[in-house]
Amino acid sequence: MDKCCNKCYHVCEAVNSCPDFFIVYVPLTYEGATIKIRITNSQNVAVESTLEVYGGAIELPLDLYPKAFFNSYAGNYKIQFFDPSLNNTPLPFVPTDGKTYNCIDFQLIQTITEDSDIFLNIFSNDIPEPY
Repeated sequence: MDKCCNKCYHVCEAVNSCPDFFIVYVPLTYEGATIKIRITNSQNVAVESTLEVYGGAIELPLDLYPKAFFNSYAGNYKIQFFDPSLNNTPLPFVPTDGKTYNCIDFQLIQTITEDSDIFLNIFSNDIPEPY
């Protein structure tokens, strides 16, 4: 396994903005019942939440985010995972490219379809039940 670096894993496909719900899959090696997630936009506005892991994923409570936080004009977003029982060091993870990272970088596009739900899974090509 490569040594962890500060470079973020870049999600190549843009993600729909203004989601009805936002599901983020957690690293496959993470075994805790809850995980802390920090999402930061390009204006350095960050929101942290400690959420229950269900089926290898978490559902972001969108009502906790500032109005228009997720929009196509906010630039790049960064996601970091933390073990709530440990210090405030981001958890390293290995996505499908086999390299080690400590954050995810993605952009939003203006939603052009009725299906604005977000399923962000960089760890496998599967979307497990119940989603």
